Amino acid sequence: MKKTNILLTLVVMISMLALVTGCDETTSVGESAADLVELYNYVPDTATGLFTINFNKLTSISAFDKMKDDMKFDDISKKQKLFKNYQDFIEKTGIDPKKDINSVVVAVFSELDEKNPELSLIANLNYDKQKLLGLLKESGKDFQTSDFNGMTMYSGKNDEGKESGFIFLSDKIITAGSIEGVKKVAELAGKGGKNILADPKMKSYMDKVGGSSIFSFVFRFPEKLKGMKGNSMVQADFSKAEALYGNVDFSSNTWMGKFVLVSYNEEGNTNLVTTLNGLKGLGAMGGPEIAELINNIDISATSDSIILSFKITSELLEKLKAKAEGTTKNISN
Repeated sequence: MKKTNILLTLVVMISMLALVTGCDETTSVGESAADLVELYNYVPDTATGLFTINFNKLTSISAFDKMKDDMKFDDISKKQKLFKNYQDFIEKTGIDPKKDINSVVVAVFSELDEKNPELSLIANLNYDKQKLLGLLKESGKDFQTSDFNGMTMYSGKNDEGKESGFIFLSDKIITAGSIEGVKKVAELAGKGGKNILADPKMKSYMDKVGGSSIFSFVFRFPEKLKGMKGNSMVQADFSKAEALYGNVDFSSNTWMGKFVLVSYNEEGNTNLVTTLNGLKGLGAMGGPEIAELINNIDISATSDSIILSFKITSELLEKLKAKAEGTTKNISN
């Protein structure tokens, strides 16, 4: 484990583990929407956007049970040495993702294309503080404690000298990430102020994505990306773009999603969608698997938005995975 902000790494790792279980049916969802609303209260209105993960629904995918029994962390284990498998993770952290993690929000305070984004992960979960701190010490990495508005911040640097930290906000809420990101979340939690729900536009987009999907996101459109963008093949007019939002869900053995670019530019939207739909035909020449994928992607335009929606079955994902592995093998040979 290279970073001392182990709590951030744990939650991100759990997300990665759960992503590999994309099959089978879903069961009860629980009170995830209410959990998300509670976490939104910790996101300052200065955030450029946020990602949400509905863990109650994510871990209700029945294939998650199979994954947790035989997962050996594979590629993930190459990046960390603390955990041998799923059960080892539970025993050492005291956290069972299926039972103890409700929802996670990642608040972003910098532009999406920043090399080192300023962000803070906020998690609603059951945890044992002393057990987590003991695991942190066991990792053998140096970390410091400091007072921030009456709360204890734990921080440290990675091998590149970048500092990160985390704070236990309550007996159910933890925040971890870049130092400034964590401080912004903790300051809102301690002193109060305006959260992201106080921004009418952002709230309207958040209401549209809702809290019932497995993944969702809402972002203000970056100022530096506005204007005419592209090349001789694809030209896009983003001069009136305002926001990006969307969600991804799973049902009946199928991943489905909807991404929306809010842009009050009917002509520009129509022109871009016409071009993109034309390029879909070229992409379909990549083989039957690629053609099937492209046929399950729909791109449309309205006077105020560009909408991309998709449906991808688990069977198709396996075909694409096999094709990618075959291509990589051929290149290596």
